[in-house]
Amino acid sequence: MSSTLPNGWITPLTGYDESGNLIGGVPLPPPAVGSGGLTISSLVDSGQNAKGNFLGTVIGDDKLRYEISFSSLSNEDFNRFLLLFDHNRGGHFVQEFWVFDPRVNDFVAMEMYVGDRTGRPLALDSNFRPTRWMDVAASLTQV
Repeated sequence: MSSTLPNGWITPLTGYDESGNLIGGVPLPPPAVGSGGLTISSLVDSGQNAKGNFLGTVIGDDKLRYEISFSSLSNEDFNRFLLLFDHNRGGHFVQEFWVFDPRVNDFVAMEMYVGDRTGRPLALDSNFRPTRWMDVAASLTQV
């Protein structure tokens, strides 16, 4: 059994390299099996009446969020992932991704924004710069 999900499981449809050049459809490295945790959130305006009964109204569409992680990434892959969202270096906070949507049981194009991105250096070069990262994680939430 593979320790990663298939290539293309989550694919940015557009992105930018460090020079600001547009790149498109480049798959992220496959996330680790067991990551890709899914949450579907509903926005509800809710409260209780005088009897303590729930009163609520759905005020927005359901939103899909994936928690993805990578056991280990090269410095180049981690950098490419970070640059997708870094507006100071040509990226954008909101990106369009090709993701699996269990609500329709298929892959769909979906605009998503990124939450916190984390990682820990695993290996360093002779100048003490990371060459490999471990425990890389991020969340992607539907806009």
